[in-house]
Amino acid sequence: MFRVRPIEHRDFDTLHAIAVESGAGFTSLPDDPALLRRKIENSIETLARPDTAPGPETYLFVLEATDSGEVVGTCGITAAVGLDMPFYHYHVGTLVHSSRELEIYNEFKVLNLCNDYTGSSELCTLYLVRMCARAALADCSPSPVFCLSPSIPADSTTGLLLR
Repeated sequence: MFRVRPIEHRDFDTLHAIAVESGAGFTSLPDDPALLRRKIENSIETLARPDTAPGPETYLFVLEATDSGEVVGTCGITAAVGLDMPFYHYHVGTLVHSSRELEIYNEFKVLNLCNDYTGSSELCTLYLVRMCARAALADCSPSPVFCLSPSIPADSTTGLLLR
């Protein structure tokens, strides 16, 4: 069985190992110890604050095996993206030029830079340690962080159990 719980200072070594394992393409967990420590500290401070309006805060969580206490994954939620820096994405659209008189019909795929998700929440930093991924996925939902809701008391330190 596994549980999702808020990240703690004692999880730094495992978070750093996950950052190294995930590689350079996993941009939300770079192999930068100082940045990782700041992410942990920011998450702990944010969780300790009373409820406020959603902002650019990121809450980090770890997936922990309940039998061994081993951390086997990580996930995060950014409360509202794009409030402190632009949050861009791309949209593939279709541009059509047509004319019955000229008997022309042309479709063009167009890549548009957008920021439509400003203020939306983002699931981020979702990673399972390779050696545990198969066992973890067999035992729990692939997106356990979606189970977190306002029904969980703000002072809960026990985490969320996954079967």
